[in-house]
Amino acid sequence: MPKDALDRRIVPEQLLATLARQQARVEVWLFENTRYSLEGTLRGFDEHTNLVLVDTVEQWGSTAKHKRRTVALGTILLKGENVVLVRSLGMPTQRKEVRLGDGSMACTGLEMALAKMKKCAEAVVTIHSKQYADPATPESELPKSYHVKLCGFTNGKHGYEMSPQEKIEATRRHKEIGNKL
Repeated sequence: MPKDALDRRIVPEQLLATLARQQARVEVWLFENTRYSLEGTLRGFDEHTNLVLVDTVEQWGSTAKHKRRTVALGTILLKGENVVLVRSLGMPTQRKEVRLGDGSMACTGLEMALAKMKKCAEAVVTIHSKQYADPATPESELPKSYHVKLCGFTNGKHGYEMSPQEKIEATRRHKEIGNKL
């Protein structure tokens, strides 16, 4: 092996340290279990490859459309002897503030789920159908799971506080939301 190739090699511990430092989302495959995987944010590890995953979702079942099931697990410690593969899924998603019904959300499935949630509720929302997914999401990436937390909400103006034009606009927005459901 050429000397410069040795200088560029990546040690597994360095890769895990980088993923943990960046709090990257990872998929973990488990020993002798090909239909089961875990997905979460890597927060830490040790020399035995014991992993600490946050916002973890377990996934099992076939990879065929509509047959993959997911369950939210939260924070877990995964024993290293069970780990076969750790695959980076990218950087963690940033917190995003959205308003229901104003068109800021491209994913109608998430908007529908948020509309049914209560304040401080958390959920794992899995989008199976292209009609409810973000239009930019290719069909091959479905089903897609999102960890959602409703941090808070603000109420709009009451009807008696609105001008006639504001009332017309509010009614139009509510009608559009109702038509989408």
